[in-house]
Amino acid sequence: MASEHTIDSQIKKAKTRRKSVVLAGVTVFIAFLSVYLSVLFLVKGFNVSISPLDARQEASISIHDGLGIVRNQTAYVLFGEAELQIEAKTFKSTSIQVNAQTPSNLLIELLPKPAVLRFTTDVESVQFDWLVDGDWKTRGNALEIELAPGSHEIIAKHEWYENTILNYDAVKASDDEVQLHPTKRVGTVTIASVPKGAAVSINGEVVGITPYQATWSAGDYQLGIQAGGYEQSLDQFSLNKSITAIERTYTLLPLQASLELALTPEGGLLTVNGLPKTPDEGTKISVDANTLLTVQYQKQGFITQVRRVTLSPKQQGALALSLEPDLGQVKFSSNVNATVSVNGKTLGHAPLSLSLQTVPLEVTFSKQGYRSQTRTIMPLSKKALNVEVELLTEFEARRKEGKPSFVSKLGIDFIKVTGGKFETGSPVNEAERFRDEHQLPVELTKAFLVAETEITEAQYHTFDQSVTPSNLPLVNVAWLDAVRYCNWLSEQEGLRPFYRVQGSRVSVPELTEGYRLLSEAEWEFVAKHFQRAARTTFVWGNEERVRKGQGNFADESIRGKQTFILEKYQDGFAQRAPVKSFNADRNGFYDLDGNVREWVSDGYQVIKADDSDVLINPIMAIEEVNHVIKGGSFKTGRLKMLRASVKGKGDGQLDDVGFRIARYVAR
Repeated sequence: MASEHTIDSQIKKAKTRRKSVVLAGVTVFIAFLSVYLSVLFLVKGFNVSISPLDARQEASISIHDGLGIVRNQTAYVLFGEAELQIEAKTFKSTSIQVNAQTPSNLLIELLPKPAVLRFTTDVESVQFDWLVDGDWKTRGNALEIELAPGSHEIIAKHEWYENTILNYDAVKASDDEVQLHPTKRVGTVTIASVPKGAAVSINGEVVGITPYQATWSAGDYQLGIQAGGYEQSLDQFSLNKSITAIERTYTLLPLQASLELALTPEGGLLTVNGLPKTPDEGTKISVDANTLLTVQYQKQGFITQVRRVTLSPKQQGALALSLEPDLGQVKFSSNVNATVSVNGKTLGHAPLSLSLQTVPLEVTFSKQGYRSQTRTIMPLSKKALNVEVELLTEFEARRKEGKPSFVSKLGIDFIKVTGGKFETGSPVNEAERFRDEHQLPVELTKAFLVAETEITEAQYHTFDQSVTPSNLPLVNVAWLDAVRYCNWLSEQEGLRPFYRVQGSRVSVPELTEGYRLLSEAEWEFVAKHFQRAARTTFVWGNEERVRKGQGNFADESIRGKQTFILEKYQDGFAQRAPVKSFNADRNGFYDLDGNVREWVSDGYQVIKADDSDVLINPIMAIEEVNHVIKGGSFKTGRLKMLRASVKGKGDGQLDDVGFRIARYVAR
């Protein structure tokens, strides 16, 4: 029983062991199957097709930065991500990054490795220009370059050599050195000399005598020509692509000596045996030895000096040449006592006689009030020179040149007036006369010009920019400012000013032709005597009424604004009117009787002046504080105030007082 029990136990244990083995085998199989299936799903294969054919035959594929194996041009990559490296011996390596999205079939084209080449010449000391397939690459004695497989044209260029051309077939991945053999260019050299038979040396080597002709290779050369009794002549020449022939003739200098010179003054002409010489380094000249030399030094305005000297070969001589000024007599004369200046230096007043150097001189004649004249003269050493000029005033010079006057540019036009004998003021029996209308005998002996109109704001604006330009007559101008304006006009035209202004003091030293105000006598002559058969009371005549459109007076438009107006008169303007708004009088003057009143030069006097003698061109009491005002204005509202003999007085700015200008006629 016991043994049966033991056998049964052993059988049972054996069955249990078989079950465990089977179970373990199943487990291993399942595990292997799981690994196989995992690898099957986690590994991706890439079939690599390589071109060209000869690259495929020698190519190898390897895996970088990833896990996998390569079998027969196929790469198996775990997880599908890696870098594939493709290499071939005579081709450039390449790499490609692959991943799960990369196609399984890959086409890879390898590029051949270039040929590595060195081109040289058998002329190592020359720098050639190297060209490959027509493109310049470098300059030097060799060319190192990588070339793609195939045929290439290599050119070595230099101006001394013929172009060397090589057609070269480059093989991939080759390493080669090729030497070129340039052919040197040649040219002809022809040398002659005066005298003949001189030795010819090239680069220090004597190669023949003149006349000389030979063929030489291209290059740069030093040339020497030498003959007995003559200085050596040195030169350079080149033969190259552009210069293929040299032909020269040399005139040899006799053996030389040197001459140290001291020349006073500088800048003259130096000649040796009649030929000009320029000193080397400022003081030395080379001269022919064993020869009588005539050395001459001359300069304009100086007396020429001549010396003779003979020097031996290589001798260094010295010579001093100092020139004395050459003088000539010049006589200067002028129509006025003009100042004479020579080259800017005042030397006296004409008439004047001077000894001056015989060089071109700039002579200026000048005098205040006249246009200066400048002339260039050349005094003569053996004959007196006469220089005579006529000076004109600036005004006369401008008229002679036909230039327009300054005032005409401003639009100021004039009428010429020829005066005569008459009496100023009014007769004692003239109705409505005032006591200051003194009758004085007057004679106007000088013709004068009178402006057609009163000065406008536009014409005054050029003098005083604070005045707004317009065609209205200027008002609110003080008598002194009117005087200053006249002087300013004179200065613009080169005329001597009529007035002397010193601060607020004004005088008339002489009757110049400068611009001015009319005198009271001239104003009255123009207003009631000029080109009239007899004196008139008013500018328009003796009719004691204002005709329609006569002028700008105090009319109905200002009724109630001032005490007096001209009844039933309308002129169209309550204030100033532009000049020439009304007809001119019989002589062409505008607004003598209206628009604005006018300053004249004379000072205002209550007491009658001495009338025992006729007053010639009078300007009365100009130094007085108040000055005479003539004519009517847009404020004049009584007929008696329009009489030509009426005068007002004032000095400062008034809103109805302006002025017109005049001047004496130039001689």
